[in-house]
Amino acid sequence: MDDSLEKLMLAKTDDELLDYLMDIKDYSANEVRLALFELKKRGKYFNELQWDYFQQVIKSKEAEESPDTPSYYPRQSLFIYAMLLPMLFAYVVFSLNLKNRRDKWVIIGFAITYTIFMITLGNRLNMPARIPILFNFIGAFVLEIFLWNRYIGKNVLYKNRSMLAPILIALGIWIPLILLSLYLEFG
Repeated sequence: MDDSLEKLMLAKTDDELLDYLMDIKDYSANEVRLALFELKKRGKYFNELQWDYFQQVIKSKEAEESPDTPSYYPRQSLFIYAMLLPMLFAYVVFSLNLKNRRDKWVIIGFAITYTIFMITLGNRLNMPARIPILFNFIGAFVLEIFLWNRYIGKNVLYKNRSMLAPILIALGIWIPLILLSLYLEFG
């Protein structure tokens, strides 16, 4: 650890050290860790829930700061993306998180098969428009619970990649298709 940073923490008041914990996002993992341990040395009590929270935040910040931490499209964003846009797009974006080419094609193949199944079932049973939304929810949960845990890992720390480009690409494809289908139906 950095001796000069340790000396700096020793010189700080308890309130100044607590600022490191209150504005945790503004400080490095090392600064937060040193402030936390200095407060503990001074007799500040942290219950188990608080201690676990700070340890998790420090671990997460270390992952963000490390150049070796992988960068993935975020799990929660993919879940929302799969529910709001055609699920196939979310699965393609998820596959970009994977390094193994075979795994990528397994994910995309599953998404294509599932999409064809949804369309076929919807057409055969003449389902109302809201039923395919249910299929998107199911596909989003499969991505969130099973596929992410299997191919990336349940508790893997990673840096978040921006979802802006995938969202813009999906909207650039999806909006013209919707407009075309409306034109053909009412045109």
